[in-house]
Amino acid sequence: MIKKAAPAKQNRTLLQKVGLFFHDKRELTIVFWLAIVIFGITSYTTLMQRQGFPNVDVPVSVVSGTYFVNDKSTVDAKITKPFSDAIANIPEVKSVSSQAGDFFYSITVRYKDGVSSAGGNALVKNYLEEKKLLPEGATEEFRAIDAGRYQEQSDMLVSVTSNTSSSLEELVVSAGKVAVKLNEIKGVNKTVVLQQIEEGRGPVTGAKHVEV
Repeated sequence: MIKKAAPAKQNRTLLQKVGLFFHDKRELTIVFWLAIVIFGITSYTTLMQRQGFPNVDVPVSVVSGTYFVNDKSTVDAKITKPFSDAIANIPEVKSVSSQAGDFFYSITVRYKDGVSSAGGNALVKNYLEEKKLLPEGATEEFRAIDAGRYQEQSDMLVSVTSNTSSSLEELVVSAGKVAVKLNEIKGVNKTVVLQQIEEGRGPVTGAKHVEV
């Protein structure tokens, strides 16, 4: 009598074993699949928090102003250097950079991690006002940087253009109509029409200027 040899035992991988397990238990596989789909839909519609885009907070503020002495060295000696040295002593400040002109000055302050632009700006403002370093006749402005807003004021910018040779006045009228419609949307607080061709801001002082 001839005996048949027993079939060799196959060494399956873990992935093959899992696949065969669900293949042999089809009812369990269907239930498991439905549970995953239901959990996914529930997570997306109910459990997931909808917060939108995070706020953009740049840890930087600017101290700027005017001093009409018509001498860059005087502005630097009486304002820029004493201000910068004093600000550098604040523990929350990471770095200070400054620029002086014949009639103006600008100091950029960068803060350490965890310090917001508004919070650091308030620290610098209070510290300098206590020191009373500003010379007579000079002005100062403390400005926090809101990088998430256009000109640090507007949450959204809508551009109105024309493919034809429309005049500036016609574009302004069209922009005004768009602004009226936007004001009708729930949640809109205020809309402003800006004439970008004529209005701008100085890159150093941030002061408004008009080009004629």
